[in-house]
Amino acid sequence: MATKKKASKKAKKSSKKTYIAMVIDRSGSMSSIHKQTVDGINEQFGALRRDGDKGGDTEVTLIQFDDKIDTVFDGLTPGELVDWNMADFQPRGWTAMYDGIWSAINTLKAKEETDDTGFLVCVISDGEENRSTEITQQLLSDEIKRLQDTGKWTFTYMLANVDIHKVSVALNVPISNIATYTSNAVGSSAAYTVSAGSSVGYLNSRGAGATSTSTFFSDEDKKKLAETK
Repeated sequence: MATKKKASKKAKKSSKKTYIAMVIDRSGSMSSIHKQTVDGINEQFGALRRDGDKGGDTEVTLIQFDDKIDTVFDGLTPGELVDWNMADFQPRGWTAMYDGIWSAINTLKAKEETDDTGFLVCVISDGEENRSTEITQQLLSDEIKRLQDTGKWTFTYMLANVDIHKVSVALNVPISNIATYTSNAVGSSAAYTVSAGSSVGYLNSRGAGATSTSTFFSDEDKKKLAETK
C-alpha cells in the first residue's frame, strides 16, 4: 500500500497542467467593437477547444472588467466552452484594468500546481487603466515580475490607443508579449485572430515542455496588426 501511494503522489507531481485566464475589457468604449469582440472571444474559444489538450489538464477562466470585476466562469475545460452571443457581452462603465488582472492572478494562484504547470494571463483592452481601487500599478508590476521569475507565468496584452513600450516598463512585461491594434472593426477582428493564433502557439510550446514564453506575439503578428491601421 505504501509503495502504491508514493507512486501516485509522484505521478500527480509531474502532471502537466495549464491554466488560462482571459481578462476582457467591457468598458463603455468597447461598444464600438461589440460584435467584433463577441466574434473574437468565440474565435479564442474555438482555438482552445481544438488545441487545449496540448496543455495537458487545461482549465480556462474568463474575467470581465469595467469599474467592476466579474468572473464569468472559472475552471472550465476547453471542451466546456460555449460560444457567446451579443447579450453575453455588454460594454459599460470605466476601465479598472489593474483590478481585473489582479483578480485573474489571485484566481490562478489558488490552483493546484505541479512541476509541469503553466499559467497564462491574456488581457484584451481598447484603452488605458483609469479606475482600479484594489491594486496599484507598482504593486501589480512587482507581483507580475515575481510570478514571471518563477518560469511558469506568462502575461500578455492586446491593447489599443497605448504606447506598448510604456506598458512594458510599467508592468514588467516583455515587449514581445504586448501587441497593439486599431480599435475599429477591421483592427479588432485582426487582433482577436492574432490572439487566438498566439494562444495556440503557447499551447504548442506547452506540449513541447515549455512552461512560459517571452515571445507570445511574433513580429509577423505585429506586422499584420500594423497593416490594419
